[in-house]
Amino acid sequence: MVNFDVQSLFTCLPIEDCISIVTRKLKDDNMPTEYAVLLKHCLTSGYLLWKEEFYKQVDGVAMGSPVSPVVAEIFMEDFEEKALLTAPVNPRFYKGYVDDTFTILPSEKFTAFLDHLNSINSKIKFTMELEANNSLAFLDVLVIRNPDNTIGHTVYMKKTHTNRYLNGKSHHHHHHHQVDISWLKVTMIFVN
Repeated sequence: MVNFDVQSLFTCLPIEDCISIVTRKLKDDNMPTEYAVLLKHCLTSGYLLWKEEFYKQVDGVAMGSPVSPVVAEIFMEDFEEKALLTAPVNPRFYKGYVDDTFTILPSEKFTAFLDHLNSINSKIKFTMELEANNSLAFLDVLVIRNPDNTIGHTVYMKKTHTNRYLNGKSHHHHHHHQVDISWLKVTMIFVN
């Protein structure tokens, strides 16, 4: 098991690539490409004030912008499709969530797959975290390889966990109170 993670995804997103991906997807779905023009305006007209000087963001998307997570997800979906189609080795299992992936590969192929991911776009660089003690954290799940080579899981809490939770009776959207790990309910057998 291995986790590949993009370093600083939002600030490294190549804007022109994002615009062309969105434009292509709009065309494929017979939607007006003018949406891409509006998106380009949103992504290229961001300024920030720091120490009484204005700066223009030339690449990447602004943290906190409502459109940034959508653009990041669209870009990464396209990136992962290309990566998996051209990979030197096909992962036994691959699940991604924005900039994190949970992947099962033969251990001798980890580095080759990382090199492949890092060769696709010069702005997007991945790091790699390997399984330790038959377990690997992915998002808020600790994935565990059982002695019989099936997969188990438990809740993963970082060392900095504060034990503070969202009150179930609060007025937050109900989706904020739920955790979906349905992708993990698949029983897998590792082949050595």
